[in-house]
Amino acid sequence: MRMHRVNVGDRDRDRVPLKPICQQGATCPLRAMRGLSSDMRGTGVFSTLGILCVVLSLKRCNANKTELIIGSLERSEDKDRGVQLGITHAIHVAKNSSSLKDFLKKYEIRIVSYHTRGDVTSSINSATHALRYRKGGFPLLLLGPQTSSEASTVLMIARYYRKLMVTYLTTTNDDSERRDPYGFTFAPTQLTYIKTVLKIMNHFKWKRFAIVYDFLETQGLYVKNVESLMMNTDSTIIGHEAINTGEVNFRSRNQDIQDKLRKLKDSDSKIFYGAFSSRGASLVFCEVFKMGLFGPEFVWILHPNAGNIDLWVRSAEIERRKNRSGLCSREQYQQVAERIFILDKNIINRSDENTTTASGLTLRQIFNTPDVGALRKSRKIEMTIAFDTMWGVMLALKESSKELPNSMPLEENVKSFLGNARITKTIELKLRNVSFEGLTGPVSFTKNEERSGIIIIRQYQADRTTLVPIGEYHIIQDKFVVYDEFKDTLWKDNHQPMDHSQRELEFMKIQVPLIAAMWGFAAIGIACSSGFLCFNIGNRKKSVIKMSSPNLNSIIVMGCMLCYAAVILIGLDVRFLYVEEYTFVCNARSAVLCIGYSLSFGAMFSKTWRVHKIFTAGLSRDKMAIKDSHLLVTIAALLMIDVVFLSFWILTDPLQAKILTFEERASLENHIVTIPALYQCTCRYKTYFLAFVFTYKGLLLLFGIFLAWETRNVAIPALNDSKYIGMSVYNVFVLSIIGASVSLAFQGSVHYEAPYAILSICLIMSTSVTLLLVFVPKASYYVQPSMKDVLIQFSELAKLPKPSKGSLAPKQITELRQWASINGKSKSKIIVAHLNVRSLKTREHLIQTGQTYEKTTRNIKNEFGGGVCVYMHKTLKSKVLKDLSGISDTGFHQLWMQVQHKTLNSLLLCVSYKPPDCDISCFEDFRERYKQALAYGLPILVVGDLNCDLIVSSSKSKTLYNLCTSLNMKQLITQPTRLTETSKTLIDVIFT
Repeated sequence: MRMHRVNVGDRDRDRVPLKPICQQGATCPLRAMRGLSSDMRGTGVFSTLGILCVVLSLKRCNANKTELIIGSLERSEDKDRGVQLGITHAIHVAKNSSSLKDFLKKYEIRIVSYHTRGDVTSSINSATHALRYRKGGFPLLLLGPQTSSEASTVLMIARYYRKLMVTYLTTTNDDSERRDPYGFTFAPTQLTYIKTVLKIMNHFKWKRFAIVYDFLETQGLYVKNVESLMMNTDSTIIGHEAINTGEVNFRSRNQDIQDKLRKLKDSDSKIFYGAFSSRGASLVFCEVFKMGLFGPEFVWILHPNAGNIDLWVRSAEIERRKNRSGLCSREQYQQVAERIFILDKNIINRSDENTTTASGLTLRQIFNTPDVGALRKSRKIEMTIAFDTMWGVMLALKESSKELPNSMPLEENVKSFLGNARITKTIELKLRNVSFEGLTGPVSFTKNEERSGIIIIRQYQADRTTLVPIGEYHIIQDKFVVYDEFKDTLWKDNHQPMDHSQRELEFMKIQVPLIAAMWGFAAIGIACSSGFLCFNIGNRKKSVIKMSSPNLNSIIVMGCMLCYAAVILIGLDVRFLYVEEYTFVCNARSAVLCIGYSLSFGAMFSKTWRVHKIFTAGLSRDKMAIKDSHLLVTIAALLMIDVVFLSFWILTDPLQAKILTFEERASLENHIVTIPALYQCTCRYKTYFLAFVFTYKGLLLLFGIFLAWETRNVAIPALNDSKYIGMSVYNVFVLSIIGASVSLAFQGSVHYEAPYAILSICLIMSTSVTLLLVFVPKASYYVQPSMKDVLIQFSELAKLPKPSKGSLAPKQITELRQWASINGKSKSKIIVAHLNVRSLKTREHLIQTGQTYEKTTRNIKNEFGGGVCVYMHKTLKSKVLKDLSGISDTGFHQLWMQVQHKTLNSLLLCVSYKPPDCDISCFEDFRERYKQALAYGLPILVVGDLNCDLIVSSSKSKTLYNLCTSLNMKQLITQPTRLTETSKTLIDVIFT
């Protein structure tokens, strides 16, 4: 322990050219010595006598004074030379000050210095020794120490001994002096610095910032203080990270700093408040340089303890001497430091040096003294602060001595190591109320114990080497101003940084060629659908349309039109709608696509189901025929499910349009962060709703595929588009699976064009193929003669009476010859004549065939009557289908032939005959042959005499009608074919 005792009566006396320190009325030995002769002045006796006189004179001056001891905790004599001069000068000057000389006539102030070397351990030892073990009296109060960590520790010791600690060059880490009656400070508090930072931010309109602080020095108390001040502001701390600059593993420490800075960078921090020492600044800014967290877009505001570039470089050199690599050079620190703000450590509020202060001296007079003038600038500032602090302490002691009772004088706390709490608290209270003109400016304190004055803000500007004062913060007025001459040089290119990256939403749009192509195809599809719809409605009574259920065809077309419309709705983006308007599109396209699918696929599904029901379900003879009305009910049921589901969805949790953003892209040139964005349709339970839709539609699709597969070999000319409907089902299945899979896989992806293109193509292809498969064959039949058009009905011939003997009248034979001649000359029609005769035995019964017709028959062997006969023109190629032709066990006669024409479509011709005594169950034989004939995939024409009067309602006629309905056959003969004088019947039929 090194203790340095200072007696104000003899210390630095020869270096302080101020007024004599003796009291008025006392005989000063200096004056007495002037009368001696010059010879005596040179002798040793005189010197000894002079010294003795001085000592005796000083004792007489102080004989009636009470000594007040003040302990001063200093770093070292060299480092704190300015502090020592400030304290001693204040005491010297005070003895002749009108405000303090009376007080100092009664009390003698003695300063006892203790060197703490600037570390916590030494300060603990010094404070404990001063307050507990010092001989000859104990300090009334302590001045110092000079670092925050020391002050925090010494305050706890002072509180234990109930003595007052007064700091002036620093404060405790947590600003506890403002709350603790045993602590007081003349230095700017952390609260003052934080207010300064907030005012700087407010001046530049910054609302968000981050804090980086050294945990070893502040223990997070900066964050606590900032948060308490920001409760009534609109500023936001977007992050606060604690670093540890202690002597831990170098690599892990630097990695920790890098991780903390990266976290703040990821939160888009642009404005930083750094609360750390110069050593911490050296470490932090080296990592800042490596990470690129500097430049025109970043701003650092530093606590005074952060120091300057010189201190950072010095700390880096110390680290290098420890064989540590990865540190930065001066040039790198200079790059980082450009435009950094650093707060001044001390409060200076003196605009001129000629203002007379409370001491009676001006600042210029003090600086002109040799010992003060020899100090460098920073030490001069410390000297003025120490001077004002000592002056304030003496004023507080003066006022305390007046207020304290005679039984409780100030010296009581000097005599006892355990101080009187009332005396200490009285001194602290009087310190709060001091007010005087000091060397540093007006000295007073707010209710929060913040000293009035000005905090200077300095900045490294373009040269990166000099800290220049650019503005000041007025503590009492709570105002920050920028000096006029620096308003245009604060920022590079005079462009003020923002507190966040300037973010711009860049809505991704579908490329115009792609969307134009998809919409063009969709528009063409809608136009074609309209044409097919008109075609279907206009020709609904013609056989080729009528046999394919025109109502279902219209439903397919309307469903396809909705699917085309969905392609247009899916392509709408930010170019056409605001996000609020897009919400309607979200729900509209879901409804349009869902209903369109149900209409188009539902109609195809219903048709396929009817084919399957007829030919693979084994219908019984009395099975109810499946009519179009039944299929329409099925489609209505599917549509009702959609309506109920969509209504529930929209009413409970409708789709809402939201902006989906993706990874940001930063521009280094203009410091703008571009955020790619898309409109997205979403809702809380979207996953569940989509699961229901895909499950419901998927099951319907799978069932349709099953039916199409089961009827893959079935071609029903009566249901003339059954084969094409099956193909359409396959097409919808494949493309639906592709479209749904791609849509789900790319949902919420930045690859937004691919799913749109694939989904649109799938919709357009499946819809277009369906339309083409359903309507192109019908249109081709419409261009070519239809089955009904190629038939010449013998209605008029049937009206003629039949000869009783079974022979044809000459007139009838003539007519037959005329029609035969017409058939031979026709190139665009196949003329089919059906003649019911009793026999072909007589010569005149024969149609003249010659080289024109060939006869094909199927007769009952060895029996007269029955059988069927076909006369085929030689221009037609024909082939008997032996596996289908013959007479069944039930007696039903059938002759099946395949007929080919040069320009017309081929067809199958069936000539049939049911004997009168044959049971109606024979129709099942016809059904089986008909099913086998479907495998040829050709239109089928059935003619014959079925001996079942269709004019009269009977069980036979009903059975035949049910057969026609189940096979979707149309009976073309509507007039009676057999007329007598007493009756008329329709037993000869032509089915298509």
